[in-house]
Formats: sequence, C-alpha cells, structure tokens
Amino acid sequence: MKLSFPHVALIAGCISFAGMSAILADDSSDSSTPPPPQEGHGHHGGPLTPDQWKELKTDRETVFTNDPDLKTQAKALHEQEKALQDKIDEEVIKIDANAAPLIAKLKEGHHHHGPPPGDDGGGQ
Repeated sequence: MKLSFPHVALIAGCISFAGMSAILADDSSDSSTPPPPQEGHGHHGGPLTPDQWKELKTDRETVFTNDPDLKTQAKALHEQEKALQDKIDEEVIKIDANAAPLIAKLKEGHHHHGPPPGDDGGGQ
C-alpha cells in the first residue's frame, strides 16, 4: 500500500506531537495517573521500562518544582505545539476527508496522557 504525502505528514505530525506531549505532560497533581506504557507498546513505550518512565517523571517534577519559570515555558510550548498540530490536522482533512477518523482516533489517544505542564486538569 502506497501512502500519499498527506497521510505521511499526518502520521509524522501526530507521532512528533505525541512524543513531546509525553515528555512535557505533568501528571503530578493527578493521583489517578495511569501507569506508564509497557516496554515496546505504543508510541511511548519504546526502549524505556515502566520504572524508567517513573524515574523520568519524578525527575521532571523536581525540575519544574525547582524552576517554575521552566514549567511555564514548557506549558506554553506544549500549547503552541497543540495549536500547530490542530492547524495541520485541519489542512490534512481539507485535502483528504478520509483522514478525519484517523485524526480523531489519534487525538482520543492523546487524552490519556494527562494534562499539560502546569495544568491541574481542572480546566481554565
């Protein structure tokens, strides 16, 4: 099966956005945070074990506690990336309406990563 450029762009954009979301997401205020992905499963599992993900999350929380400005910058970057990805998704759908359910499925998967940095998940 040959993929068209819009499909390749969609997949690359979603993977890039999802990866950055996992790194920047601050789930520290949510005690019901789901466990990290299993090794080799999904696009975030990769080479890290669940214990390694936990260690990285703890280190990231420490960095954000020690430097609130860095946490604010990370949250702003995350919001900019989300806005850019939304624009890309809109354009992909304009040229290929069949991509809409794929984009919706990917976005649904992103909701399971917790709120962005500095967001307690309680809305605005």
